[in-house]
Amino acid sequence: MNLRGTLRLAAILGALHLVVAMGSLLLGFSLGMARFDSPETTGPGYVETTSSHLADILFQPVHAIYRAFYAGSSAPAVVQWLSMILNSVLWGLVLAVGVGRIRSLLGAK
Repeated sequence: MNLRGTLRLAAILGALHLVVAMGSLLLGFSLGMARFDSPETTGPGYVETTSSHLADILFQPVHAIYRAFYAGSSAPAVVQWLSMILNSVLWGLVLAVGVGRIRSLLGAK
C-alpha cells in the first residue's frame, strides 16, 4: 500500500474511531444519568457497562497522558478536544499501518 492510500485509510479509520469513542462515552453517560432520575433502579445495566468499558479502551493512551499532565485540574476546552482528535488520529494511523502490513503479508504468500 502506498503512502496516499495509507493516509486515506488512516483518516477514515480515525474518523470512525472518533465517532465510536464519543458515541460509547455519551451512551454510557446518558444511561448512567438515568439512575439519578429514578432512584429505584438497582445498578448499571449490560449496555451501560459495555459502553463505558469500550470508551475506557478507546480513549487510551490519551487518557493516561491527560491525567499525568492535568492531575487534579482541568485543561482548557481546546486542549481537551485536540487531545481526543489526536488520539483518534493515532488509532487510525496504527490501524491503517496494521491493515497494510496484513495485506502485504497475505499478498506475499
